[in-house]
Formats: sequence, C-alpha cells, structure tokens
Amino acid sequence: MLRHGARRALFELGATGGTADELRHELDTTTAEFVALWPVRNRPGGLPDSLARLLRARALFDTD
Repeated sequence: MLRHGARRALFELGATGGTADELRHELDTTTAEFVALWPVRNRPGGLPDSLARLLRARALFDTD
C-alpha cells in the first residue's frame, strides 16, 4: 500500500509513477490481498468501510 501511495502521488503530480492502467492493476492486486488478510487482524464489521475507500481510490484510474 505504501508503494502504491507513492506511485499514485507521482502520477497525480505528473511525474513518472506509472500509467493509470498499471496503477489500477496494482491497486486491484493490493485490494484482493487486503480483503484476504482483513479477518486475520481485524473485526469483520470494518471491512466494508475500508474497502469502499480503496474502491473510491480506484476510480481515479478509470480512463473510460
């Protein structure tokens, strides 16, 4: 997540941080891992809120 955040910041600044497609793929992979690991460290109730934040961030990379 930290690497993605740094790359996203570079992307938003117009610097070399990856393309929108690369960042979307990276966030999709990170989100899948996040969901899989959530029950190991957290209560189930907070997952929908945290997942919604990741999905809002993903919308930044939609090129449609």
